[in-house]
Amino acid sequence: MEPDFAIRHMFSGKCDTTECAEKVEAMLSTAILHQEDVWNMLVENAPEGAVSVDPLTGETSTVAVDPKVLKAMKQKLENAIDWCQLAQTRLKSLVSNQAQ
Repeated sequence: MEPDFAIRHMFSGKCDTTECAEKVEAMLSTAILHQEDVWNMLVENAPEGAVSVDPLTGETSTVAVDPKVLKAMKQKLENAIDWCQLAQTRLKSLVSNQAQ
């Protein structure tokens, strides 16, 4: 599901605070999974480089990626995952408090 469509679909119509928070929590969960997938791809391909796909032919090739760039990308992904997990924890706390 494309992100723009998912956002429009999840927030179509009215929702109460708890429902909206739960939808945002689900979006954060999805973002975390996508970031972890990218992180795993970087780790698996770091020694050889990154895989490039030609959009016209569909052929793949390995492209050398500067280790400094890979390290910076890995750090940014780890930071993004940390922030998403922090937001997810906060949302769960808000939903829990709202339900009480």
